[in-house]
Amino acid sequence: MDQCDGLSFVDSSSIEVCKRYRISMNKVFAGIVASSKTTKGWFYGLKLHLITKEPSAIS
Repeated sequence: MDQCDGLSFVDSSSIEVCKRYRISMNKVFAGIVASSKTTKGWFYGLKLHLITKEPSAIS
């Protein structure tokens, strides 16, 4: 990632793959996803992080 040379904005969101009671049945994302905790509670999935340097530029 490039060096920060000004103001940047960072945001993140969780992408739930399946409900916790179905974790053992999930095979599609095996080895990629994990259990994690957010302010909303526990979920099984991915975390998406978004960084923007300018109002219209997304990296």
